[in-house]
Formats: sequence, structure tokens, C-alpha cells
Amino acid sequence: MIGTTLIEGFVLLIPLSIGVAIMRSGLYEIDIIINRTLVYGSLTAALVVLYFGAIVVLQRLLVFSPASGPPWLLWPPRS
Repeated sequence: MIGTTLIEGFVLLIPLSIGVAIMRSGLYEIDIIINRTLVYGSLTAALVVLYFGAIVVLQRLLVFSPASGPPWLLWPPRS
């Protein structure tokens, strides 16, 4: 069990060391890629939150019971 944990730890060090080497030597201009990933990821997350927020708000505004009808319906008058 300890041997498996050590092997997994050493395997995890491989991508980490590659990442450190890329960041230290400026290979592939990775900072531009990371910047764009963070920007597009945050924009996507903001759009998802905005979309689901609009869905929740519209559901709250447009909810109605079958007996009274929709709230925006002016005729027949409600009692």
C-alpha cells in the first residue's frame, strides 16, 4: 500500500516538473495560453451564471396557478 502511494506520487511529479520547466524557461509562450484560458474560462462561467440566473428569475416572475391564470393576463378580472 505504501509502495503504491509512492509510485503514484512519483508519477504525479512528472507533469509537475514539466510544468515548472515550461514556466521557468518560457517555452511555448505558455503565459499567453494560461492568460487566455483564465479569461475565457471566467467569461464562460459568468455567462453560465447569468443564464441560469435569468432562468430562475423568469420562473419566479412567470409562475401562476391554473385557477387564477397567468399574472400578466388582465382579462377576466381577478376577484
